[in-house]
Amino acid sequence: MAEEETHRGVQDAVDREARGQVRTADQGGFVRAVAVVSGGAVTAFAGVLLVGRSWTVCDIGTADLPNLMALMLYAVPLWALATTAWWAGAVVLGRRSISAGLAAALLASACLIWAFMAWQHDPGGDYPAFACPPDNVPPWWPGWLPL
Repeated sequence: MAEEETHRGVQDAVDREARGQVRTADQGGFVRAVAVVSGGAVTAFAGVLLVGRSWTVCDIGTADLPNLMALMLYAVPLWALATTAWWAGAVVLGRRSISAGLAAALLASACLIWAFMAWQHDPGGDYPAFACPPDNVPPWWPGWLPL
């Protein structure tokens, strides 16, 4: 009796493997983890790069290095938020449809970059707008996207 149950269990495992229903521990897990971490890092880098470019063009701050140091303080929280967004998209939503999960993660990244740019394009809100009037919006920023 026990031998028959063992044989049936082995046969079920062989049948599942033949149908492609066996999940291995590394099946997509590593790829998703790399996508989540790198997606968050690229989002944070893009946000810091855009705000830094805006500050340079609009002559905000004293020099490039102090501006970079100030922006690096925001990079880690932005990376954490973006990584969470990518995790929600690629892992949680990606279980149903990987394309829908990636689209949601990209949309969340774009929203985070826009929110960071809207928040930090004019630090303090009262910086004089000499180089980029009105309201320190850089000339390369699309007019249809409000800051």
